Amino acid sequence: MVSRVSTASAAELRAAGQGYPTEVRQRYLGLPSIPDRVRRLAQSLTSGDPTPYDKAVAIETYLRALPYALDVPVPPADRDGVDYFLFDSRTGYCDYFASAMAVLLRSQGVPARVVSGYATGEPQANGSYLVKDSDSHTWVEVYFPSYGWIPFEPSGNWPRFQRGQNDQNGAAATPLAAAGVPTPQSGSSQAQATPTPTPTPPTPENQPQSLTQKSPPPFSIKPFLPFLYVLAALVLLGLLLWYLWEKDLRGLPPSVVAYAKMTRLAGLLGFGLRRSETPEEYGYALGTALPEASGHPGRIATDYARYRFGPPPPDEDDRPLRLWRFVRNALLRRIGRLRRP
Repeated sequence: MVSRVSTASAAELRAAGQGYPTEVRQRYLGLPSIPDRVRRLAQSLTSGDPTPYDKAVAIETYLRALPYALDVPVPPADRDGVDYFLFDSRTGYCDYFASAMAVLLRSQGVPARVVSGYATGEPQANGSYLVKDSDSHTWVEVYFPSYGWIPFEPSGNWPRFQRGQNDQNGAAATPLAAAGVPTPQSGSSQAQATPTPTPTPPTPENQPQSLTQKSPPPFSIKPFLPFLYVLAALVLLGLLLWYLWEKDLRGLPPSVVAYAKMTRLAGLLGFGLRRSETPEEYGYALGTALPEASGHPGRIATDYARYRFGPPPPDEDDRPLRLWRFVRNALLRRIGRLRRP
């Protein structure tokens, strides 16, 4: 795979401010009911830190001092998992550390999310990295305006993420607003020149008309040939597009097929999938922009994420495809009127 690494320095992240987009506030500041002492701990850890970056570093530093272990007791069923980890067991593995940091940050108004994936692995002689199953890991990302999601490492047995790797070369980080998805430029499309047909001079009718009515000329298909050629070309083009649309989806589970078709058609209509979005984030955004779809985009994305990232599911039924047909009709009714903010 190929990924991008942020070059934002600590100073740039401190200056990023707190102008969070509405969708970030709504989705990444929410918390269930948590014990008061969890909030008090977060407040005591960050009381002297003026910026979200400093708050994140303070909480990260506190958690990294706790012991890391894979064999830990399961939190009691009647206890909040984060509260039990922070005040009772005080020992855990990456899932515990990441969950605790996300909850502590959200309680202080800092958007955060838990991220599961893989560490970079072992460097190889050819410049690549060998990533093994043992490199699976969970960490935290914090949102910073103009820079997006920035990773933090609360587990003490894993190295911290480096900031501003290119600062020594004098290269500052590029905000997403300046280096993000390209937007259409006004006047960029050029109209193709259409040749003006040369009129055919009319043939003079010099011969005298007969006094008797002539029989009608026999039917000829020649005048309709251009239309038939165009119709045949359109049919062939439609078959080719249908083949290209379907060929790489054959044999895949319904949840994968429905999600792929939804993202393709929505992307063609101007609501493309952003690189930083998870499937469920995209489904939520599309469902919000397409209320007539009755929340089906989010259900399709959830089914896909469950298949893609969860345990092997049992045989799927065709529910995702039924939802997709509903979303497809809603998208087609919004041609020319569907745009991402």
